[in-house]
Amino acid sequence: MIIDGKTLTDMSKGFNKIFETTFKELKPQTIYTELATVVNAPNSTTVEYGWLSDVPSMREWIGDREIKNLKAYGYTISKKDFEATVSVSRDDILFDRLGIVKPRIQDLAYAGRFHYDKLIIDLIKDNGVCYDGKNFFDEHTIEDPDGNQVSKFTNISTNSLSEDNLYEAMKTMRNITNTNGDPINVNPNMILVASNLEKTADKLIKAQYNSYGADNGLHNKFKVQVVPQLDDNNWVLMDTNKPLKPFILQITKPITFVSMANPQDESVFMKKEFRYGIDGMHNVGYALPHLAYYSDGSDS
Repeated sequence: MIIDGKTLTDMSKGFNKIFETTFKELKPQTIYTELATVVNAPNSTTVEYGWLSDVPSMREWIGDREIKNLKAYGYTISKKDFEATVSVSRDDILFDRLGIVKPRIQDLAYAGRFHYDKLIIDLIKDNGVCYDGKNFFDEHTIEDPDGNQVSKFTNISTNSLSEDNLYEAMKTMRNITNTNGDPINVNPNMILVASNLEKTADKLIKAQYNSYGADNGLHNKFKVQVVPQLDDNNWVLMDTNKPLKPFILQITKPITFVSMANPQDESVFMKKEFRYGIDGMHNVGYALPHLAYYSDGSDS
């Protein structure tokens, strides 16, 4: 094969097609769209999310319309740059050994596609500060616009994964109210579990009957998602039905395929290798703690 500008251009287009096809095919295997609200911010390196502490409930309209002066919090997410790169030997191209290059391009697509998932799972494990100044999994207070406490809830525990503890977590989430004292209709529909809890979760949620032979009240109540990155016995119950998800994925520049395949590039001249990679600008953050309940499962 003659390596010239046209050959390399055509090759880069072919690799880009392989990347895009694989990247698209892998999307159904990801979970980030269920866990995070995707915010496209192509013109911003930092976005401020003035989270509102409450959403008004409907009331009978008597007299003037009641304007809800919602309390805003300062919470920002700044973009970060991410990349992954592979090198391809000039000899692989010269001697037309492209069959061994395709899997490496597909691996780039895999790394890029599941990168968003990894960032969100890292958020769960890190349990950082969210919009109200508390750790995401913590005791939180619901306040009116004047800063008066109306109610509070705790979305973290040490309970093991069991039928009783799942019902207790559901009750906690469903009892969370707005500043008027009205439930905000949290309805958990998904549970993340550590690998060693997969069998337990399947018995609790996927079995039609419980251990006593009676109908299982938890049957198919939640989607079970095994997350190997979670520590032993960790589980997280979430409501992902709402337009606003528990987390935020802010995308400044989508993950794209890039190449350094000019014969005059330093890497080609000095090391006889072409470089292909992916890069993107994005970051993740916490949304509403109302929508997630975490347990480390240590009380087993």
